[in-house]
Parts: sequence; C-alpha cells; structure tokens
Amino acid sequence: MESSSIDDMITDAEQVYVIDSNAFINDPRIIENLFHGDETIEICVVPDVVIDELGHQGHKEGNPILQRNANETLRYLNKLRKNDTLEPCLYSPIPNKYVYLVDTREYAGDSPSSKYRENEEDDLITSVAIGIKNKTSKVVLVTDDVRMTMRASRRGLSNEQIMTLDEVDKFTNSDLLYKGWVNLEYLKQNEQDMINIYHYLDPDMIKERINRAPFPNEYFFAKGGSLILRYDAKQNRVVRISTQNLFRGISGKNPQQTAAIDAMMNTNIDVVRIIGMPGSGKTYLALAAALKFCTDKTIENRVYSSILAIKPIVGIGKGLGFEPGTREEKMQTWMRSYYDALHSIFETSSNIMGEVKGLEDKHIIEYEVMHEIQGRNLPGRFGIIDEGLKGCCHRRPNTDI
Repeated sequence: MESSSIDDMITDAEQVYVIDSNAFINDPRIIENLFHGDETIEICVVPDVVIDELGHQGHKEGNPILQRNANETLRYLNKLRKNDTLEPCLYSPIPNKYVYLVDTREYAGDSPSSKYRENEEDDLITSVAIGIKNKTSKVVLVTDDVRMTMRASRRGLSNEQIMTLDEVDKFTNSDLLYKGWVNLEYLKQNEQDMINIYHYLDPDMIKERINRAPFPNEYFFAKGGSLILRYDAKQNRVVRISTQNLFRGISGKNPQQTAAIDAMMNTNIDVVRIIGMPGSGKTYLALAAALKFCTDKTIENRVYSSILAIKPIVGIGKGLGFEPGTREEKMQTWMRSYYDALHSIFETSSNIMGEVKGLEDKHIIEYEVMHEIQGRNLPGRFGIIDEGLKGCCHRRPNTDI
C-alpha cells in the first residue's frame, strides 16, 4: 500500500491514534481498548521505531513483567500482518478499524535533535504525531510516559491530543466488559413456574431476556438477589443455586459474594476470577472456601488437600531481595493480606495465632511468590493468587463478579 493511500485514510478517519512503545509495554492490547464498537473510521498508527524499542525491552534485563508485555505486544502485532507480508496496513478484525505500521522518518520529518540520546525515540514518535497533525487535527498521541507527555505539549500538541493510559481506562466503555453476572429486574410468570417445579430455566428464556446466549457459568440475579441462577453449559440449563456455608460458617453477604462462593466450591470450574474494591472480601472468601475443602472431611470426593497462597512481588523485581532474615521472614510483609484474612476467619477463636500456626505446621497452607511457581506441577492444591492484576499484563477497569 502506497504512502499516499495511507495519507488519504488518515485524512478521512474520525480519529487517529499514534501509540508510544511505553503504552504498549503497559497494555499490550491497548489497540482493542482504543477502538469504539461503532461504524466510524478509526486508525492506530504504530511508528516502526516502536517495534525497535519493544524488541530492545523484550531482551532487556530488569522487570520480567515489562519484558513479557513487550514480547506479547510484538506477537500480537505480528498476528495482525496480512498474509504474512510486511504491508503497512495490518489486519483488524473490527470493521472500519485499521492499524498502520509506518516509516517513522517519513512521517516525523526533521525531528529536533535531543539533548540526551535516550530521548531520541520519544522525539521521533512525537514528531510522527505532529506530522499527522499537519494532515488532520483528529490525532491523539497515546503514551504512559510523563516526560514524553510534557515534551509533546511543549512541541505543540494540545491536551486533547495527548492521552495517558489512565484516560484510556476511563475512555473504554466498561459496560461492554464481561462482569460474570446479569441482574434480571423481574421474572415472568412462566419463568417463575419453571423454577418452582424444575429448579432451572431453559437457556432460550435467558437469551430472550438479555438478547444474547448466556456464557458458561454466568450468574443471573433476580428478586433483588434473593434468587440466583447459573448457566451450566454441560447440562445446557440455567440452574438455581443455593447458599453455601464455608469454613467456620462463613457465607456470602450479597448476591455477588454468594455467586463467588458457588463458583469456588464447584469442582467443575477450574478458574474463578474475582475483582472488587479493597475490603470487599476477595481474599477472605477465597481462604474460607479453600479451608472448607481442605479441612471438612464430610465433603465427598475432595480434590484439594492443601492451599497454596500466591502473591506477585512487583516492587523489587524478580527476587525477595538480599536483606537479612530467612525466606519466610522476608515474605511476611508481602503476605500480610493472607495473614489478616486468616486472623479475621479465626477471630472468634481464643487462640488465633495457634490456629494459624497449626495450619502452617500441618502444611495445610503454604505461601509462595508468583514467579517461583512457573513450571511447577501442583496437583491437589487449592491455589489463590492475591492481587493477581499486578502479575497480569492487562489493565482493565475493575468489575465485580
């Protein structure tokens, strides 16, 4: 595709995003977050110098999460190539949305010389945005680099033409994200009758209500949350679930917590993802469910015999550091959320510390750093990953299960 045809597309587009390598490193799927779901023509421009920077970051020693994100971005962009060619227009599965890989020097023109060598790539990417600005005012530079934001502003881009990742998160339509549950404002009489008699609904009834097929293990709240249903894909039924008590009689305090407990106690569901505000009971309920599995001998066909409490350690890189103390002593600060949750679970006990130490001495619960479980086979373990988003490459707005 010739440069002139790219220029024509850029001129006709409703919005043109020039994406900095720093934005990709922090969110490898940022292209999907930027595109709207409507019919307007939108373009993401990726200067080829960004590919070089991502390749450098992918082999650079340091934060392993940034390394992984850089390599994931390169794989993602490579999959967008049309017919394994190096055409500047990459494939986009969304109609009227395009991704262009452009020659940086061609669009940047004469980039001002940098005082420091490490600023040269930033200047080039900013110059690409300014070069496109000369063709259309609907250009936006997307970056998570504060220094680059300030330099771009000084070089003539307005605040409306600069977008940070925090603004991308607000800009993304969170209503389109899958939450794990749907609130049904009311039940029709035939639906209520079917639940009363058979304790389940036909999936087609739900499909008619929400204008799409239900997802496997998706929950549906009715009657103000007093009635909770879950779509069982194996049975192809939307079954009614009952409230379950966990370790020491702990139960859900709202429909979302009740649904989370049902998912965690269902051995047919291998992975449960719970996101919520701090203090909403995520770690507390996960530990209570795990302890129920590992200590309640009345549960038939127990598949878990111990708990592996996992947490990513981002602030100090790969290791636990070289400060004095044993490995367990250095982990205590990082695993504080687990200790606090265990203390809350045993708050009615006269010997809280003894109860917790008893679990640890019997190896019912063990603590581990996320990067140290890679490649390990852990059969019979109920794994809990606290603050999993810190070990994840995607930045998404919080939603509750």
